Amino acid sequence: MLEAQYHESVTHLGFTHILMDGVSVCMHRNLSTRHPIYKILLPHFRYMHAINIAARDDLLPPGGYIEKDMYIRRILMLKLISKHNENWVYDPIQTSLENRGAMGIPEINSMENLIDVLTYFIYTCSVEHSATNFPQYEQYAFPPNFAALLHGQPEDEMADLDASMPSRKEMFSTIKIMKVLTLVLTNSLGNYESVYTRAMDRFGKNCVAAYDMMK
Repeated sequence: MLEAQYHESVTHLGFTHILMDGVSVCMHRNLSTRHPIYKILLPHFRYMHAINIAARDDLLPPGGYIEKDMYIRRILMLKLISKHNENWVYDPIQTSLENRGAMGIPEINSMENLIDVLTYFIYTCSVEHSATNFPQYEQYAFPPNFAALLHGQPEDEMADLDASMPSRKEMFSTIKIMKVLTLVLTNSLGNYESVYTRAMDRFGKNCVAAYDMMK
């Protein structure tokens, strides 16, 4: 059960939705719509703000899903996210810099640094989010498998375990939420409405080739 609380709070909401929401806001505030970086990142932020607003208004408020049907409750969830975001660093960049004797990036001053940062943003919005979001229905829909909520402090005895299970109403609430969260509403990686550069064609072909290799 505790793994489910961490997964939903930090791995899913904190390290994908909230983290990349800030990146998207910075992009929209500081880059022209004609800027190459804007064009590269925009498809990966599709629907993100609308989804995050819906989560804020429907899942996170007092009396919302998290408050009623998750063990952690909203205040502890937000505190857990805040604690882990304070310690967040982009490990691949940080490790690479430390190996070279540097302790951080004062500015993005090389093409290599820029590629690393943009790759991380795209990876987080696509691969990482898919891995943490889309299996949720299969994980949470059967509470004994991955419980979002348990009542009391269950012991080893089966009777206590049965008593700790969420009610039918709580179970169906979780099933409904997870079914909605796992709907695929975005395009597949590399398949976008607007293709700004020939590099996107190569990227799309590379994605197909990588998929074929993993079959």
